[in-house]
Amino acid sequence: MTTPQNAIYHAQLRMAQHYLDKLRQAERFSRRGRESSAYWLNQIRQDWEQIKQWQAWSVGWQDTDMKRARLCAAFSLITPDILQVQLTPSEQLSWSQQALDVVHLLNEHGTENMVLYRAAFISLTVEKIEQAEEYAQRLMENARTTQDRLSMGRAWYIMATANFTRGIYDRAEEFYTKSIAQFKACHAVDEIPIVWRGLGRVSMFQGNYQKCQMYHRKYLDASVATGSELGILDAHISLSGVSISLRDYVSAEHHAEHALALARPLGKWRLLPPALFSLAHAQKWLGKYETACNYYEEGISIARDIGTAPSNIANGLYGLAQARYLQGNYTTALKHFEEALEIARSAQLVFRVCQISQDMVLAYISLDQVEAARARLKETLKSAQQLNTHQFMSKALAAAIIVWQHLGEVEQAAVWAGLLSSYTQLLHPSLFDLGIYEQLEAELGTHCYRDAVERGKMLNLENVVPEILTLLN
Repeated sequence: MTTPQNAIYHAQLRMAQHYLDKLRQAERFSRRGRESSAYWLNQIRQDWEQIKQWQAWSVGWQDTDMKRARLCAAFSLITPDILQVQLTPSEQLSWSQQALDVVHLLNEHGTENMVLYRAAFISLTVEKIEQAEEYAQRLMENARTTQDRLSMGRAWYIMATANFTRGIYDRAEEFYTKSIAQFKACHAVDEIPIVWRGLGRVSMFQGNYQKCQMYHRKYLDASVATGSELGILDAHISLSGVSISLRDYVSAEHHAEHALALARPLGKWRLLPPALFSLAHAQKWLGKYETACNYYEEGISIARDIGTAPSNIANGLYGLAQARYLQGNYTTALKHFEEALEIARSAQLVFRVCQISQDMVLAYISLDQVEAARARLKETLKSAQQLNTHQFMSKALAAAIIVWQHLGEVEQAAVWAGLLSSYTQLLHPSLFDLGIYEQLEAELGTHCYRDAVERGKMLNLENVVPEILTLLN
């Protein structure tokens, strides 16, 4: 006999299934070109309050209510571009975590592995690194038990990205390579594009910009081939960044404009602030300072509103500070640098701490605040030592040369300048003026200057960075 309570339950079950099916339809059709994607995005937006309501209903499953439990798991595994647009990363993570207890209860390893990967991936997005690694370890254990190569590849990818975030680039590169090997072994070609992105980012921070550009072009080509609009958008942001490192600012602006044109129709979500910052970075180096600042401020405002990852806000504030520095507005620049630095420290973004503190050295020297410059130089050197790449250590050395020259220790500055001469291609000319070599020669005299430079060329970057820290202490 059907009771009113049973009738209500089955009606609710049908409604939840109906809106889950709508999401599945959107997932299937959203990759069939921009017109199809726009149509389904509009459809989902119209139904979004209902979708959220029935997902929330599915979370209330009980131990004996397996139909409702399976719906809870299924909602978390709908991962089309549309869902990434509609949900903030924190909301996506919540959906995945709500499903983890369900899939463990169901004892279905395949489904559990998918939810673990989803939870780990989004944990990286919101920069909960330890949590991402915990999920990845569970995923790897499950995958090894069942010889699931796809899940092994995904676990290696998560662990690689966690190491990249911490600035451990050699291990990140090793784990990305292991990830690709597993994906190729199980013919999971759709999984490989984001690994190209990861390898590109590692190459960027190792200072190998040509290799970085090659990987990001592979990322773009693969995203185009798989029809991933968000992948295409993200790849253009990445290519804009590497174009800046190659000092091709026109190409950087072109890629950034393309990214922003894709991001705007998607609304104020995950990739709009990075697209705005990307265009701002390019315009900053083209000398369009006020326009760049407007884009930075818009992106920062949106990023704060949606509670985006700390690294996004730090990126925007850092770029805004650089633009104000280049305008000669050092006091305002330092205010933005300081806020960006606090965020980077809290999020343990070592590479960003190194970048920001180095630029702060230059700003403090411009204001003749030597003690403040020395304090930031210490932080620059310590973080560069931790990152252990020539790119970051050379930037720290450049900051030290400027401080020592300002202190009147010209001969020591010239010795270090000799060492730095092998790495100047890693320094941005707007933030390190190569004219300092001429200044040092004028102050020392040609003979003494050349002798100091030649002595510097005999030194080793890895040894000099800790020596400067000792001198500062």
